[in-house]
Amino acid sequence: MKKYTFPKKKLNIDKLISYGFCEDYGQYRYSKEILDSQMRLELTIEEDGTLSERVIDISVNEEYVLHQIASAEGAFVGMVKEAVENEIQKLLSSCYDGDIFQFS
Repeated sequence: MKKYTFPKKKLNIDKLISYGFCEDYGQYRYSKEILDSQMRLELTIEEDGTLSERVIDISVNEEYVLHQIASAEGAFVGMVKEAVENEIQKLLSSCYDGDIFQFS
């Protein structure tokens, strides 16, 4: 499971719920099938805005991790990386606001 933090962004819970996330014991969870339903992207967000992602290979119901390895190459790995990055970018633009009151 890979984790992301966005120090210049602030999580907007109302937007997160509208996006389709469900609250689960202080975390927010969302899943979506990607790559023609070959994989399922599962996103978990903590109340502090930390995002965790994992990809499940639907055919074997196991976690797929090659997309998280920087040196991993190949067409399919590239497609998984791109699909995950696109979904995270959509999430950032839809559910996080710029944190204009951040202090150094």
